Amino acid sequence: MTDQIVPVNNSFIAPVANLAEAKQRYDLFQGFVQNILKKDHDFGEIPGTKKPTLLKAGAEKLGAFFGIRPVFVLQESVNDWTGKDHGEPFFFREYKCQGYRAGELIGEGVGSCNSWEKKYRYRWMNELEIPMTVDKSKLEFVDGAVSEFAFAVQKAETSGKYGKPAEYWQRFKDAIESGTAKTITRKTRKGEDMDAYEIGGKLYAVPNHDPADQVNTIDKMAQKRALVAMILIATNASDYFTQDMEDFVPSTKNPINPDDDFIDVQAKEVSATDQFKQETGAIEEISYLDNRVVTMVADAKGLSKQDAVAALNELLKAGRIEKKMKLAEFEQII
Repeated sequence: MTDQIVPVNNSFIAPVANLAEAKQRYDLFQGFVQNILKKDHDFGEIPGTKKPTLLKAGAEKLGAFFGIRPVFVLQESVNDWTGKDHGEPFFFREYKCQGYRAGELIGEGVGSCNSWEKKYRYRWMNELEIPMTVDKSKLEFVDGAVSEFAFAVQKAETSGKYGKPAEYWQRFKDAIESGTAKTITRKTRKGEDMDAYEIGGKLYAVPNHDPADQVNTIDKMAQKRALVAMILIATNASDYFTQDMEDFVPSTKNPINPDDDFIDVQAKEVSATDQFKQETGAIEEISYLDNRVVTMVADAKGLSKQDAVAALNELLKAGRIEKKMKLAEFEQII
């Protein structure tokens, strides 16, 4: 038996490598997956799926290993800030990720994300956190677990950014005293492990009243999904991994903030309240690097967000805009 390719019929597409080269490539890929990629960082296992799911970090490593340069092309964008066209605020992004090697396009993938996906449209809250104005009986709920850092339970703040009702903290203290609270380790936003307590309870899907705060997250998530799809195709990684399904599985227990994923433009974010006021004619001033201003310049001039930021910086240097202006004033100049 020989591993040399012998053309038989010109109507068939011949392989670009012989069997020995194909096996070498397969072994190299297998070795990279087994020795370089790390579980729960580069790939993860989702219950109910047959293959591990490729995560963003793993996709980036595979791209670097194969010398692939990703280029993101915005396919479609919807910004309905006031809900005029959809009955409630709605945001949508679709990107195509093109993978290039030595100037040649070798793979493409499309990814989209929108504010009506469950993980963005709703927030999972325990019953003590639900606002009094919300009818709990009309909400979807699941039996889940609620956790808090040990230091937070000790402080039991009832006001400020991290404040919660006194009854909420009392439930943790009662569970700790009765021995029903589970001691766990939970990661902070910085990735540090800290002691925490976990108790059982119902979690309710409460409509998110600030969907506009997630526009940047939705934009980045669409890019991430497109990147993973492209890498799977370009590197023939589907033998080992599937699409990043963790994006579509709603987490009811210590969800990871998706805003920590793909970073494009470090534009200043403002609250949803400010965004709605701007859309309805309020007079508040916003930063020239506010996401709406950056998006407006990018859409009007056909620029990437990075180039839009650079253009805004040039306008600032030239004295044509100020660091803070009304949205309508930005629109007039742009």
